[in-house]
Amino acid sequence: MKTIITLLILAASASNSIAKAYFAREMEMVTNAEFIAIVNVQWTSEFKETTPFPYQVATGTVERVLKGEQPEAISFHVPTFYPCAVTEIHAGRYLVFLKKEYGALQGNNWYYSYRPITDGIIEWYKDTNTLDMAEMPLESVVQKIEEQMKNPQQSVPGYPP
Repeated sequence: MKTIITLLILAASASNSIAKAYFAREMEMVTNAEFIAIVNVQWTSEFKETTPFPYQVATGTVERVLKGEQPEAISFHVPTFYPCAVTEIHAGRYLVFLKKEYGALQGNNWYYSYRPITDGIIEWYKDTNTLDMAEMPLESVVQKIEEQMKNPQQSVPGYPP
């Protein structure tokens, strides 16, 4: 009986520790994205309760590509299955960080992957070693991302190449 209780406690604590989303910092998000672009999202679906993971579909046009190939139109999934990382996007302009996974493009860093742009302003990392965000001009953020892609090892001290 003691063994069963111990196993139940271990199983419960293990499931809590692995059920949290990992949020990458700025350089890791930029490096791991296969596609980075400014996108004008024109339509989003209702949430699709599918297997293996529920998601929302966003479609729109690409205004500017920072990384990857330039498609005229884009469609990507917005995963919604971790309670601590639920994201919902709407029509509007976004700076997106996407990768191909499960046969479709989707964000590579939960809700950090879809940065809304409002009047040329975007919430972005205060510095490279934190998850704290601050409002910044879009063009400043774009320049920072382009510089990081040119010099990834210099962007974050100690960041592995």
